[in-house]
Amino acid sequence: MLVDTGPRIQKQQLKKVFSAWNVQQVALTHSHEDHTGMASWIAKHKNADIFCHERMVKAAARKAHLPWYRELFIGPRFGFSAQAYPNVLQTSKHQFLPIETPGHTTDHICLFEPDKGWLFTGGSVCYSLSQSIYERRIDIRLYSIHTEIKQIGLSNDFLWTCRNDNEWKRNDAS
Repeated sequence: MLVDTGPRIQKQQLKKVFSAWNVQQVALTHSHEDHTGMASWIAKHKNADIFCHERMVKAAARKAHLPWYRELFIGPRFGFSAQAYPNVLQTSKHQFLPIETPGHTTDHICLFEPDKGWLFTGGSVCYSLSQSIYERRIDIRLYSIHTEIKQIGLSNDFLWTCRNDNEWKRNDAS
């Protein structure tokens, strides 16, 4: 399963990677073009199911209307066919629970893998959550998501985000 497709402006690099991978499912965390820009390429070149928040399904089918500067620097987001997340997204080895986490966007989803304690929040940088709470610049939204997951009786060990991992390293000098 591929979580987010990356921006269209990186098409030349990403299509080489995606061509080599056996992508069967795509899980989109939200509608921004830096996360969905290559979804139309995946839809055209791979036999993959593309999942997104139900609020995004209709808009996904048409080209996104972006400000000129976002299309210039991130690339366009062309239309593609997507379906709303089921209650549980299954792969051959894992199950992922889509969790609505509006804030960054109204269609934002986190994906939680309960057996491994993984929480995908919109990217691919991994850091230990127990270390991140010591960081002075912790993103309060991510901490809030972690707290909500604990409140519903789940536990996550790793957060996969779209942030630069240097932001999340523990500051031992303090």
